[in-house]
Amino acid sequence: MHVYTIDDPDTKFCAEAMRSCGGGWNGVRNVWMFGSLSDAADAAIELYRATRATIAMHEELQSMIDDGTAVAAWSYDETAPFDLETLSFSEAKSLLSAGRQVRRLLGVHPLEDRPSIDSQDDELVEQRLHEFESRARRNRNRRSRVA
Repeated sequence: MHVYTIDDPDTKFCAEAMRSCGGGWNGVRNVWMFGSLSDAADAAIELYRATRATIAMHEELQSMIDDGTAVAAWSYDETAPFDLETLSFSEAKSLLSAGRQVRRLLGVHPLEDRPSIDSQDDELVEQRLHEFESRARRNRNRRSRVA
């Protein structure tokens, strides 16, 4: 009888899938053991699925590369591109996090010039500022009368 094993430390992310594929945990050797080659192959596929970046992550990373966010977020160099398919889930997650921070700070297209602000927007900002200041004055007057 052959025993097939998987000893990848990333199996901690898919232990339930390993069990559902017929695997048993060997705590002495710290490996998953399988009785058949097909069960071990199914478990390897589940391990790959659990530890690789999803299609949605690939698409978002590609959009960050396309709009220039990648340059500001991860110092991406277009002359030396890397393969998005080889990224692990945690690597893709950290790149996405950095890209989202840059987008939050600089906007969606950081390499493009910022659009000009319309005069209507200026008027709206002034109106809201005036409302805020008048509310603050009223609150200050109330506090001075109570004290």
